[in-house]
Parts: sequence; C-alpha cells; structure tokens
Amino acid sequence: MAKKDKSHKKRDGDVQPVVSGADVEQHEAGPRIDAAELATRLNSAAIHLLRRLQREDSRLGLSAARLSALSVLVFGGPKTLGQLADAEAVSPPSMTRLVNAMEAEGLVVREKHATDARSIVIHASPKGEDILVRGRQQRVEALARLLDELPAERVATLDEAASTLEELLRTGTAARPKRARGASSWQSGPPGSESAGGRSAVEAQPVAAAPWGSAPG
Repeated sequence: MAKKDKSHKKRDGDVQPVVSGADVEQHEAGPRIDAAELATRLNSAAIHLLRRLQREDSRLGLSAARLSALSVLVFGGPKTLGQLADAEAVSPPSMTRLVNAMEAEGLVVREKHATDARSIVIHASPKGEDILVRGRQQRVEALARLLDELPAERVATLDEAASTLEELLRTGTAARPKRARGASSWQSGPPGSESAGGRSAVEAQPVAAAPWGSAPG
C-alpha cells in the first residue's frame, strides 16, 4: 500500500513572508545596536579621551580659555569680538577681558576690518599660532602613542569609525557602508578627507564652542 505523501507543497493562495532588503542587510550586519546606549558610550569615551589629552596642555603654560579662543582664530580664521564670543558661548564683556589679556601677552592682534571701518577683527599672532599648533601636535602624539598599543585590526576599526563621525558631524548624516565583494567586514568609501596642513575636512570647518585642538572653534 503506497504511503501518503505528507510533505507540504505550496498551494495557490498561501501567504509567503515578505523579506525586505533592509531585513536581509540587518541579518548580515548582526543584531541592531541601541543608539542611545552607543551615544552614552561615545559621550563617556570622548570626555575621558579629552581629559587625558588635556594633560598635555599644562606644558603650554596657557589657560583652557586662552587655548580655546586661540583655536577659533587659528583653525577658524580671524573673528570680530562678537563672533569670537558667540563661538566660545560667552558674553561680549567676558570675551573683551580675555582678548585684552591675550593681546597683552602677545597671543592675538587687533586690526581694522577690511570693509567695515567701524569693526575690529581679531587675529592670532604668530606667537599664538605657534603655541596652538605645538599644543595640538602634543595631543596628536599622545593619542598616537595610545593607538600604537592596539593591534592593526582594531586601529582599522577606529579609522573607519573616525571617518563615520567626521561625515556625521559635517553633513548630519553618514552614508550607509557597503560590503565589498568577498570582504569580511563593512567597508566605507575612500577617505578623501585630508586637506592642507594635515587636518581633515571636518576639522578645517569652524565649529562653535568645540574643544580646542579636536575641531576648530
């Protein structure tokens, strides 16, 4: 007696699960990471990293306020007093006192505005620029020493993360990484972010109230 075929066959009208491209991509990328948790970790890591790098600042002999204001002028270009106060998120009277002290120390110079005779523009002096650039280099070297202790694959991961953060800060969104054929890890596009002076495209753009030396103020 022939056995009844108990195998399930597709019948007309059967509803098949719909799998979107996003579902497939999410499956390949692994479990979804909670954005709030990641943001908390990044915030904490950024604070601790900045504190560690600030240890290098004591060798420069300048206060954090002076270094921050210098970063605005060196990396962001000359500013009026009001623009400098806005960038540092302080009141104009407070910035006036700071600029007066910096001018007395030879860190900044004041010049008449090229097109507005009523305005005064503040520039970093050669002395101020030299101090700021030297301080930035000290920070970079300190961070490079930390990176040298990591294996190559983890350095590559940080390199990709840095590119993503630069793009996110520059545009407000980061392009979805694409997996190269046969690659075992997610790959981003070509860096192409370096500009003159060894600074990234993100660093070359003024960012109000940013920590000095990490991004222009």
